[in-house]
Amino acid sequence: MSRILLKRRRPEDFETYYKWYKLKSNQRLIGCSLPKTKRGILRILEKSLKDKKNYEFSVYDKKSGKLIGTCQIYLKGNKTGGLYIFIGDKNFRGKGYGTEILKHLIKIGFDELNLNKLKASVIEYNKASINLFKNFGFKLAKVKKKSWKYNSAYYDNYIFELSKSDLNKLHLR
Repeated sequence: MSRILLKRRRPEDFETYYKWYKLKSNQRLIGCSLPKTKRGILRILEKSLKDKKNYEFSVYDKKSGKLIGTCQIYLKGNKTGGLYIFIGDKNFRGKGYGTEILKHLIKIGFDELNLNKLKASVIEYNKASINLFKNFGFKLAKVKKKSWKYNSAYYDNYIFELSKSDLNKLHLR
């Protein structure tokens, strides 16, 4: 039984997102520096809501009703979707919520959006995300050497992929 509830992202959630995204420790996890102002971060969130290629969700813990993270599938063309998962509330990290989110995104991507491939981009030091995608059968498709800049340093960007046919072979459905 799932402990999470995905709801389409709403502007009412942006204040919580802002609190998460302004923290340097969270920016390091997602591998980017975001605008320094609240207005700048909110502008990015508002713009993404208008993009019809994005299927964005707020992630709630069912038991507490608390907003704990965000996730999305963004359409990349050629029946491919890019995945993004972020558990903003650090109290919910390392407890299997990422696994549940990924299960939902795979179902949405392959069953509802009828995609053929899902991809995820992960910065080299985010070991939890790397392990999450590997555990679901995602294969390392590409390493973009020193292509991700964060805090004046460059890091490798790992691109993981999972095709619908590979998922069926793994019997993870």
